Amino acid sequence: MPEDPIPPEAIQSDEFSWLGSEIFPITSYSPETRLGLGVATWLIGEEAAGDSLGQPDSLWASAMVTQEKQYHLWVIPEVFLLRDRYRIKANLEYLKFPTLFYGIGNDTVPEAEENYTPIIWRVETEFTLNTAGGWRLGPILAFERTAIVETEPGGSLGSGGANGAPGAQGSEVTGFGMTVRFDWREHPFGPREGGLIALSLLRFRGSAPDTQFEYLQYKADLRWFFPLAEGHVLGFQSLWQHISGNAPFTSLPKLGGKLMFRGMYEGRYRDHALLAFQSEYRFP
Repeated sequence: MPEDPIPPEAIQSDEFSWLGSEIFPITSYSPETRLGLGVATWLIGEEAAGDSLGQPDSLWASAMVTQEKQYHLWVIPEVFLLRDRYRIKANLEYLKFPTLFYGIGNDTVPEAEENYTPIIWRVETEFTLNTAGGWRLGPILAFERTAIVETEPGGSLGSGGANGAPGAQGSEVTGFGMTVRFDWREHPFGPREGGLIALSLLRFRGSAPDTQFEYLQYKADLRWFFPLAEGHVLGFQSLWQHISGNAPFTSLPKLGGKLMFRGMYEGRYRDHALLAFQSEYRFP
């Protein structure tokens, strides 16, 4: 249950060292994408010399293309400054992925499936200050622009969202808010013990050709890790997301995907509220 897509194998010892840039191939297959090929790289820096509280800087970047002419570019830099006092993290993403839409709610049926192709530009930046007691507090700025370039004739998106899909003609939203974090994991990548509390609240405003958007986005991400034996770790994650107000359907919480309920198609269920729980067991 990684917070970022950096694999646990990136670090295998208790001492950090400058790893340089590692490049490795990505391959995937699913009925929706068919064969996918790409490359990814990560760069992990060492802790500040003599600073037991220092966190390693990191950079993750990946690019993928599939047989269905889907594209995904993703860059996540994270930097710690002044003996871990300040943390700056960004999430930069561009994708063009033919996607499936089943409607909004937890009672959608497979027969409601329809295809659409969005082009999404997404930027999120957070700046946090390490306060007393190890809590981090700071602002978040987010921007997302979505262009719906292809829809299925006769579907709810093709009809302009008349069946409960606001933003079916595209959208552009900007959000600003605050985040609070407490991270006591003994390692940020592949932790063996400790936990994480990450809370955020953002207010978004934006527009689309057919409507205006204004909504609040709440998020709580809780994680715990327990060492059981040499190399064996049991981890738990609880995730809550809630949208209050009028938001584009592409911004609604989605169940499934690469970070939560892997194996379930991301977006099979989407709604204004999401509460999910997952666990993992790691062993040598």
